[in-house]
Formats: sequence, structure tokens, C-alpha cells
Amino acid sequence: MILLWTDAGPDVGLGHVSRGLALAAELARRGAPCRFALPADPTALEWLLAAGHADPIVLDPAAPALPAVLAAADGAAAVIADLRAPLDRGTVRALGCGRTVVVVDNAGPGVADADLVVAPFGAARDGRWLAGPAHMPLRQARTATFSRLRCPGDLPVVLLSMGASDPGGLTRGAVEALGAVTPRLRAHVIANPRTPVWAALPAALGRLGFPPARPVVPGAMAAHLAAADVAVLALGVTVYEALAAGVPSIVLSRTPADVAHAESLAASGAIVSLGVDPTPAGIAAAVSALLRDPDLRREMGRAGRALVDGQGAARIVGRLLAVMAEREGSDARRLEA
Repeated sequence: MILLWTDAGPDVGLGHVSRGLALAAELARRGAPCRFALPADPTALEWLLAAGHADPIVLDPAAPALPAVLAAADGAAAVIADLRAPLDRGTVRALGCGRTVVVVDNAGPGVADADLVVAPFGAARDGRWLAGPAHMPLRQARTATFSRLRCPGDLPVVLLSMGASDPGGLTRGAVEALGAVTPRLRAHVIANPRTPVWAALPAALGRLGFPPARPVVPGAMAAHLAAADVAVLALGVTVYEALAAGVPSIVLSRTPADVAHAESLAASGAIVSLGVDPTPAGIAAAVSALLRDPDLRREMGRAGRALVDGQGAARIVGRLLAVMAEREGSDARRLEA
């Protein structure tokens, strides 16, 4: 069994869970059972249930997580930890007691003791590092969508998603920005009904003549992207789903670290990065520029697909299983000796 320890919550988002589900699906495809340990976020638990994970370990917010995780990992062959808080070396060493440890997207000192480090936003440091956009675990398969055809008179479609929890509260301002875009467009807004912004969306969207917001649904983003000419997104897993789908994206950031990640993608011509706290006028201008330039949209789509082919989960799981097999062989050789 492989344990997936992931973060979740209103102030964290659901990117950690989404990546875990991508890895779990690939593990299942290769016959490796797994189980989740995570905080008690209702949306995250719904996502797990929808994916067939009916018995996760729900961590008590009033108690330290590590003892419960170690109890759940008893007998596990590996632990995959995808957490926002920096992991210290003591935690990673405890997880690795007789187990293979994979750390995903973490800047803590504990990565020095991990068997594998997944760093889709970073650069490789040694052979243990699976770095760069090609190693982002995605649930959606790659889809050829950058050469969309529209009937005469159809409005261009702009997908707006600030993540499943929008911890930065970016959705409302971005909606107002789309209302100021010329040429006219059709906005498809994706949001979580459990977030504070949801209650404000009907009035805002109705006033601007946009259709109602659509609730975030596990596994549905591929279909939303397939219908979009341009996406306005917060930096996170959805940006990488858009890259794999060839959808030109305008990316908003919440932190200086997000800006650095976004700028690296922008340097490849795959996205437009607007940094932290862009103005509605800035968002509107960026969307207008892309809608008026189909050649640039096609170029961005090709650049995105060159960076992300949707096979990140397969690459990670392949390396994990190889490391586990090597460790098992080493253990057997020691016993024989």
C-alpha cells in the first residue's frame, strides 16, 4: 500500500488533492493500491469519494498530524507527501522508516532526506529530483484544443477559474475585468459553492450579461478547457491543465513565489503573467489582446503543449515503483548475505 498525505482547506486550495488524485489514478492503473490522509475539507472529501476513495484517513485539526499519518503508514511501502508547510528533516526521516518517501512541491529542508523530490515549479538539483513542468501530475488527458473553430457570430469563450477555493479572493475582480473586455465575450466562470465569492457571483454575472457560474466538479476541467478560447487562471494545477490542453492563459499570482513560477512559463511563450494584484484594467487589456490575435493564441497553445504533455503522473509513478523495486531488491540481498 502507498499512503498519499495531502493538504486541503479554504486557505490552501485543492491543488494538493488534485495532484494526489492524478498519482492515485496512475498507481491504480499499475496495480498499486493507495490510501489518502488529509484534513477534513468537505470539498476535498467529495472529490476523493467521486474518484472511488471511500475510506481516507481524516486528520484531526486539533491534534498533530504526524502521529496519525505514521499510524496510517504502518505497513505501507511508500509515502507521498504533498503539503504546503515546509517539511523538516525529522518528519521526512520518520516517514521513511522502512518506506520510500516522495515529497511533492515543498521547499522545506526535509527534501534532503526524501528518496524522490517532485518539483514541477523548480529545477533539478540531483538525480532524485523530478523537476519542471513535464512532472506536474494531471488528472486530465491531453486534448487537442488550440485550433478551435467557431461559427460566424459566435462569441469567444473565456474560462475564468481562480482555483477550487480561491484563497486569494481573486474571482470577483477578474469577473469585473471580463465585463470591460472588447470585443464582447462569453465568460465561463468556475467556482466553489462553499467559498464566500459564490454568493456574490449571480448578481455580478447577471449585471454583465454572463451566464451563471458553474460549480467546480472533479474531473470536469478538461471539458471546460475544450470549450475555451482563452483562460484567466490563478497559478496552480489548472494552469498546467490549460498548458496540456493548448489553451492560451492569462495567469494571476498570489505570492512572489507564484510570480517567479509564472514568469518561467511566460518566458517560454506559453502564458501571459500579470503578477500579483493586477488591476481589472490590466486583466481586461490582456484578454482583449489575446482575443484579437488568433495567431498568438495558436503559438501560445503550441508552446504550452511542448512544456506539458499530461504524462507527469506516469513519469513520477514509474520512478517511484523503480525506486521501490530497487529498495526491495537491496533488502533481499542483505537478508541473503
